[in-house]
Amino acid sequence: MSERTVHMFDELNPDEKHYLRLVTTAGLALFAAAAGIMIYRLWLAGQFSAQKWSPLLNPSDKNFTLIWKFLGTGLQATFSAAVASIILSGIAAVGFAAIVYLGGNVTSKVTRGFTNVVRATPLLLIIFFTARILPEYGMATTEFGYLVLALTIFNGAIMAEALRGGLKAVPAGQSEAAAALGLSRWTTFTRVMLPQAS
Repeated sequence: MSERTVHMFDELNPDEKHYLRLVTTAGLALFAAAAGIMIYRLWLAGQFSAQKWSPLLNPSDKNFTLIWKFLGTGLQATFSAAVASIILSGIAAVGFAAIVYLGGNVTSKVTRGFTNVVRATPLLLIIFFTARILPEYGMATTEFGYLVLALTIFNGAIMAEALRGGLKAVPAGQSEAAAALGLSRWTTFTRVMLPQAS
């Protein structure tokens, strides 16, 4: 039995393949030229001198240990924020999806409106909002807490929309069968719909 390749687009004809190769080659050449010009200008400005890179690369430099300790602290904080926001974003996404699925008409629309606004807002603006505006209203926490909160809101909204699409893709017969068995809407959501949508 031969395997059939499934494409999500029309197969390109030879002329289109040739054009695609030309465009790709031209794009790579432009990128390489831009990178070369940038490196050359940095070299002319003395940015690659040993003196400037000594604190980072020379262990005998007096600032070597301090810089690497600072970078290590930053890496640890970044990893911690990523792990915390991933976990909390998943919880927030399920919460948003539950409100949309189980809530009334008004709460569902308000929640969807909120997630749509958050998804359309740049992440940097959300981080700025949580770190600068929320303290004005008495919500005080650490800078790490503000960052995790911003990442949770942003990623939770994105994941909630993906989860909502998954819930819509579950056949209606699944929830109807659960209702016929006497399951509550919450049980239907958590035991029937959510596992299939995830």
